[in-house]
Amino acid sequence: MATTAIAPLDRFLTKVIKVPSGCWEWTAAKNNSGYGVFGVAHHRVINAHRWAYENFVGKIPSAHEIHHLCENKTCVNPEHLTVVRPDEHPNRAFRPGRKPKGAPGWVIRVKRIAKEHGLSLAEALDIRDADMRRRREQRRLDKSNMLR
Repeated sequence: MATTAIAPLDRFLTKVIKVPSGCWEWTAAKNNSGYGVFGVAHHRVINAHRWAYENFVGKIPSAHEIHHLCENKTCVNPEHLTVVRPDEHPNRAFRPGRKPKGAPGWVIRVKRIAKEHGLSLAEALDIRDADMRRRREQRRLDKSNMLR
């Protein structure tokens, strides 16, 4: 008796739970970074969010990354995924050797500023970093003036 193979889309959707936030939570295997992984063919795996984007939205341009607008690594909802260049990926703030800055809500504030002013997230992050450097320098100068 021959077994019928399950179509990749059907197999993919069995590993997803839709939650009230709108995220499609990946419930199957995850890699060491916490992103879902999906087996595609001949023991080859791909990040589940990348598979979702390519199968629901379209091809990912070479040298581009997928950003989770919802900030949820396990989300595979194509409406929560967007293509970005590596230099404009907001998670670059968390690359090794660099500490995240600001209060927990800073990402939300940066996104709001970017949207209000028509900036990319990278541009908004650069403005925020420059503003923090300016404030730090002003505090340093204020302290040195107080010591005189």
